[in-house]
Amino acid sequence: MIDPSIMIFLIFSSAVFSLIHRIPRIIRDFIFVSSTLLTLIIVIINLCNPYTGFIFLNMFNLSIRVNGFTLFLSLIVSFISFMVSIYSIKYIEDEDRGIYSFLVLIIVGCLIVMAFSWNLMVLFIFSEICIFASSLLVTHYKTSISYEAALKYLAVQFISSILILSGIGILYDEILKKGFYGFPVFDLDFLSQYLEGNVAIKIG
Repeated sequence: MIDPSIMIFLIFSSAVFSLIHRIPRIIRDFIFVSSTLLTLIIVIINLCNPYTGFIFLNMFNLSIRVNGFTLFLSLIVSFISFMVSIYSIKYIEDEDRGIYSFLVLIIVGCLIVMAFSWNLMVLFIFSEICIFASSLLVTHYKTSISYEAALKYLAVQFISSILILSGIGILYDEILKKGFYGFPVFDLDFLSQYLEGNVAIKIG
């Protein structure tokens, strides 16, 4: 049983270390791979014996939940990120590998938060950070083709983000009319109960 906050902190702190060029490259590579490996191990431990105690990041209204669904999603993310980190050691040989590792770990961290979070707004915020980081990753080789691809990617994601945010805004406006407000109203359990209540009222 391990608090998921630890793996989230581990990934984001490792991302910061990857930008410190005073640290020898071999150590930064070790931190890169070991952080994804430890994340995978923590997820597997929680799969065997789920954490049921106080979750530190919930102090910041991230609505982190540990259940079968969130652990399944985080297992996929952590396993793929571990494979990517190993592959990247040989594949990315240029001098900008620190930036590459930083962006990959930021994406992994955001995906881990999204996997564990039970809050619609948290999902949206971290998905936007993930989109921005991945668009920068597309431009890693700094070619005209990569810049064009990143711009097209951002354009498509910008439109989809506007549509998603509009939907969230409409939903929040409806909830606000019922007297509920604040960040906690985006909790998925609350939204589920609210929508079920609305359906029951309309049917009745």
